Amino acid sequence: MSVLKFPNFKFKTLELGQKWIIDKRFLEKLLLKIESSNLKIHVTTVSLNYSDHEIDILKFCENPEYVKINNSGKAPIEEIFSKLDKLGYSIFNKDEQSKQPKLILKYRKLVASEATEIVKTLLQYHNLKYCHLVGPFGMRTFKRNIFKFGAKSVPANQGHILHFPIPDSLDFFEIDCNEFIKIEKKSISIQ
Repeated sequence: MSVLKFPNFKFKTLELGQKWIIDKRFLEKLLLKIESSNLKIHVTTVSLNYSDHEIDILKFCENPEYVKINNSGKAPIEEIFSKLDKLGYSIFNKDEQSKQPKLILKYRKLVASEATEIVKTLLQYHNLKYCHLVGPFGMRTFKRNIFKFGAKSVPANQGHILHFPIPDSLDFFEIDCNEFIKIEKKSISIQ
């Protein structure tokens, strides 16, 4: 189904370049056509490879719930966040005007030490709300590494839920490391 032919339709998924290599010239023409038509794409999930041109489709997407980025090229997290920020997306809840989708980063080849470095970087963004990391890596080694960084085990959860305290705050990151790594910001409730 075409986003150009049905501009008011709410799509479940908009997928770019996940299963095929998308032609750069075709994508540039598509982006120009969408921009010149002043279209907004209504979509629940945007799924794309991390590249300059593919990620530019996000500026035309109207508040997606999820943004899945295939980062098999292993671009630095800071670069991805900077690009998303320039496109009006904030995963850190800077202001209410920013779009705040849940971010899913997919990696084809990722070892435990690389996953640890990515998560350590993510944990430094204290305003991060949610990030999901998908890729093959050694979970035991990852957990051992992230404990050294300051994560704490949570009793009664079979060892796959960790908490990472956020300095000077009652908030913490819950790190679910079962088959994948999911980071979600939570608050300690005081009653």
